[in-house]
Amino acid sequence: MAPATRPERIKQILAMVSGLSIISPGVGAQGGSAADAIRAGADYVIAGRTIYNSKNPGIDAEKIAKEIEKCR
Repeated sequence: MAPATRPERIKQILAMVSGLSIISPGVGAQGGSAADAIRAGADYVIAGRTIYNSKNPGIDAEKIAKEIEKCR
């Protein structure tokens, strides 16, 4: 697991594997930052509850997308 709540763990996993995509859960509802996860090396993030429990899921999804865009 490469949790967004622990970006240092993402870096450790990347040091142990090569050629794999890193998918990082825990963005938003669990306290993880999409930007921190991407900066640490995650290829993708999972922000499920943050979006499907939102009163404005489109707006919240867009916020996360913009956060990620700033990192790339």
